[in-house]
Amino acid sequence: MPYNTFPWGTVPADSWAAKVTRMHPDTLRFAWLLWAILAGTAACANIIIICVILRFKSLRSKHFNKFIIGLAFPDLVFSGACGVTCTLNRYHGEWFGGSVHCDVQGFYVTFGFAASIWMNVIISREIHSMAHSARTSISYAPLKTKAVMLRIASVYCISLGLAAFHTIPGIPLRSNAGYGLACIPLHYDGASTVVFWVFFAPMLLLIPLLLVFWHFCSTYLIVRKLGMERYDQDTKAVFAVFIRLLIALLVFWGPAGILIWIAESPSMGFAGGTVSHLQALVSAIIYCQKSDIHKEMRSLICHKPSQDLDSEGSKPSPSHNWESESDDDVAGDEAMRWPKEPIDIPGMTGDSVEGQFPATQSFVLAGGAAGLTQDGDCSNDIFDGSNRMCRFNMIQPDAFPSERSVRTETGMDQPAADWARCVSDATEGSLFADSCALPCDLFQGRSDDPSSRSRLLARERTPMKVVPLDAFLSHGKLPHSRDRLQRDAELADCVVFVSHRWWNVASNEPDTPEGHKYGLLCRALVALKRQVPNQRLDDVVIWIDYACIDQDDPMERDLGISSLVSYVARSDFLVIPVNPIPEAVSAFKNASHPIDLVDYGERAWCRLEVYVFLCVAEILQKPLHCYAYGLMPSGMVQNCTCTADLFSASVVSTGHRSVACGLLRFSVERLQRLGVQQNSAMFSFEHLPTNGQLTHEADRDLISSVQQDVRQDYGRTVLDRALRMMQSTQHRSLILDDKQLTCDDAEYLIHCFQGTAKKLMPRIRKLSMCCNLLRCRGAALLVRELSILPGSSILNMDFSDNFLEAAGAEELQHALNSMRRPLRKLHLARNRLGEGAAKVVAGACRVQKLLDLSDNQIGNREAELIVRVLADEVPGARSSAQILMLAKNNIESQAGQALLAASQVVIDLAQNPIPPAVFAEAAMRQAAALV
Repeated sequence: MPYNTFPWGTVPADSWAAKVTRMHPDTLRFAWLLWAILAGTAACANIIIICVILRFKSLRSKHFNKFIIGLAFPDLVFSGACGVTCTLNRYHGEWFGGSVHCDVQGFYVTFGFAASIWMNVIISREIHSMAHSARTSISYAPLKTKAVMLRIASVYCISLGLAAFHTIPGIPLRSNAGYGLACIPLHYDGASTVVFWVFFAPMLLLIPLLLVFWHFCSTYLIVRKLGMERYDQDTKAVFAVFIRLLIALLVFWGPAGILIWIAESPSMGFAGGTVSHLQALVSAIIYCQKSDIHKEMRSLICHKPSQDLDSEGSKPSPSHNWESESDDDVAGDEAMRWPKEPIDIPGMTGDSVEGQFPATQSFVLAGGAAGLTQDGDCSNDIFDGSNRMCRFNMIQPDAFPSERSVRTETGMDQPAADWARCVSDATEGSLFADSCALPCDLFQGRSDDPSSRSRLLARERTPMKVVPLDAFLSHGKLPHSRDRLQRDAELADCVVFVSHRWWNVASNEPDTPEGHKYGLLCRALVALKRQVPNQRLDDVVIWIDYACIDQDDPMERDLGISSLVSYVARSDFLVIPVNPIPEAVSAFKNASHPIDLVDYGERAWCRLEVYVFLCVAEILQKPLHCYAYGLMPSGMVQNCTCTADLFSASVVSTGHRSVACGLLRFSVERLQRLGVQQNSAMFSFEHLPTNGQLTHEADRDLISSVQQDVRQDYGRTVLDRALRMMQSTQHRSLILDDKQLTCDDAEYLIHCFQGTAKKLMPRIRKLSMCCNLLRCRGAALLVRELSILPGSSILNMDFSDNFLEAAGAEELQHALNSMRRPLRKLHLARNRLGEGAAKVVAGACRVQKLLDLSDNQIGNREAELIVRVLADEVPGARSSAQILMLAKNNIESQAGQALLAASQVVIDLAQNPIPPAVFAEAAMRQAAALV
């Protein structure tokens, strides 16, 4: 067919011919003129909508506004292309372009119809998902940008398929000019009629219309079931979106389809085309009525300063422009506008505070211990009650070896030697001398930079002793230090570090009387030797405490323990023998980390050796070779019915088991690699060495000292490496999760930003320090100091999964109040703020979008304190956050209702013991904010 229309005045032979009989030429020219005007206007309106949403971050960050762009684009294609076609036809006074132009118009008309209608289905489904989440008391998770784009792309793909359907050879459906007005897919005989009404029309209009209607009815029933038929403001806002969708479908697309394809009258066809063009224009007007879009369009038209987020997401203060004012001007005005002193909330006790201290302008690295002690406090911070200041412990002169005591084989480079000499010669009061300042370059941690290794080897207090592999295998039992099998370690050695628990505690012996551990270690070393086939037997040496640390001289023993960090730094492998008992073997089978091993991972000394090895491996960026060796039956042996024989003396002694009357022998031991997963050096607080079990409690102080030294080196290396990577990339997020960072590392990070890394401040938008060991003091310091650094543009801070407690909430509140630049999001989830959460909410006057206090031990009493802040009952306390996350707490019905009544802030109450109706009200408020 295409475009074999009949001229005006032809008497049609049937209904199919009537569809392609042209109208009067004057009528056609009038219709084309009118449609060109309507289509052009609609195209301009949709261009404006798309540009406004893309212009403002607060608009384009909402996933429903992304769907609006997905709606406006097909309307733009449909209206814009129709405007061009109608203008050309009107200019030439007749159809222009022949059959090719007819096929093109049929393609874009079908695409515009299908994409616009199916996008309405996607939006209605998301709103229904919100209601379903409210019914099931599950917090609705807004779609990520990738998910939104995937849904939009799916709709476009379906629409393109429908648009190209009539162009496929062999399909009985073709485009033609209905009544001479515009080319659309039309049926022309019996076969094409069946294809059109059985497949094409339902896919184009009927199915999406029914889906939207079903979503509307289902959502309405959910709301009624939840007892929200009173239709509060939030519920009305959600249903307003549905009404707009139904208007677009019922008032425009439905009638347009009926008039164009069903009605058999030229005037009805003209009316249908006019309605389809009005749809694009009215839809754009409806989009403008959306509150957030309307607000930004009004600010543009009236030339008012926008309150929207800037290009990087920062929302300027109404009276301030961060780009135009100097830091001094902003600081002066902010000092008047925001209270500097902590706000006293009635009902809260504030006598237990971690301490407040002024902004730190400089930082000097202290070589003393850093980290958390057993009670979780910052161990090297001295609290001075008189001036609320934090000071550092002075470095002891003997904390590090002097330059003369460093052996040549350590490979210490000159900067490390100078630093060690400087520290060893330090006297009281000289810590802040310029000559002792430690350059950041020393903490590079690169595999090709010897400074990190040299710094670790500098902790060696007594020379490292090792036992050659051949001597160990031929000795016949676990060697004692008095057996004198050990020798000094050499640079060419391949060192295997044996980490183990003494199995015969009652007799204070490391091995059983039968020598089971020795035999197990011999087999483990032979198996490990296969991992390094190119290594000569003479180069493989063993370090084991029983043989390589003097067991008879207490002073030498203490020096050996103090040198543990340097010994681990020189080790290439770590091997753990698994105790052949049922509990240990069962845990070994499923273990992925050394801490998972029974009769090993719970012991403080064992934890310390693994902790040092894993941290040092990441500091030096060397391959992680941590293995455990022990019984682990598999295959035929595992399926054997006589599993009790697995722990028999013969199996434990030889590592083999005989089956089939001794005809077959199988090894029942395995060498398994551990700690190779991501963040293997991350230890939770309860898994730190200082919290492990000890036979002699007096050893805990020594273990704590070694742990803190390693943790400090590890934290500084991680920070320097992360900042160096930021300098070499264009990343905008500084991710420091799972790195054991403490309050002191927060000060060091600020010191770096004040010095070598200050050029990064204008680029960093997000700082994430989840799953660390920070307290409120460290979080408050980062919040306050990073906001005043020149060029600071951090918008999102994440301190989730740390040790923020109620005792330090007042200091965090003070820091939030004193910020000179606002934050967009502040995540404090999975901490222990408790009643201190109200003080954080009170101080969040500079947190503009989201404050996350999920899983913070907030109960009804704490919620009531937050209600007082939200209801402005506390003088000087206010929160500007639009979303308050209080999920996974212990807030009950009455407190939840009070929170919702106190403010119009979106509050997430998921996974709290509240009734469905209260949760539904909170969910509807969230839905209204999203749409």
